[in-house]
Amino acid sequence: MADAAIVALKPVNLSHIEAASFPLAGGTAWDCLVTRGNLQAGETVLIHAGAGGVGSIAVQLAKALGAYVFATCSSRNRDFVTELGADRVIDYKNEDYVEVIRQETDGLGVDLVLDTIGKETIQRSLEIIRPFGRLTSIVDIAIPQSLLEAWGKNLTIHFVFSPQYRAKLEALTKLIERHQLRPVIDSVLPWNQVVLAHQRLEQGRTRGKIVLDFTEN
Repeated sequence: MADAAIVALKPVNLSHIEAASFPLAGGTAWDCLVTRGNLQAGETVLIHAGAGGVGSIAVQLAKALGAYVFATCSSRNRDFVTELGADRVIDYKNEDYVEVIRQETDGLGVDLVLDTIGKETIQRSLEIIRPFGRLTSIVDIAIPQSLLEAWGKNLTIHFVFSPQYRAKLEALTKLIERHQLRPVIDSVLPWNQVVLAHQRLEQGRTRGKIVLDFTEN
């Protein structure tokens, strides 16, 4: 039996499959942008991997909060991420997000970066965050990186592991029922194809979440 403190009622306008796809990705996006990121209306945010499971929710959530949204993705996902609400989609294969943001913010940078990629993304993103800005990341640092840029700008960095709690789910439910957020489901697979699901995730070409259906035999 689930702890009552970590569950909430299903949004009325979602199917059970859609609702199952939302709590982890939605809760993580909420913690990165709201709880830790403290994103405010009128601020600017860069969301890495805007077509991914967390990124696709984060783009919508940031827009619902009233932010100006930069988001990175591949060219094939440009229209998709634009439809989610991104104001400026950056094709990471053909554009340098550091240069784009420097140019389009007149060198000021963004208030917040959400990193869902890791590797050198944290270190490079520090270059285009405003002084006293913030960065949240859901990826560990496998290789030590220099954070000197963060120190010099008085930046705040949060590495986020997202716990579940009812208040967060209820806040997300309100936005879903107002049609300001929607789940993004790449595909639904029977539970016995979990290996295939992991393989597809590792290829990094999914849009949104893959849902495992345990009602399938």
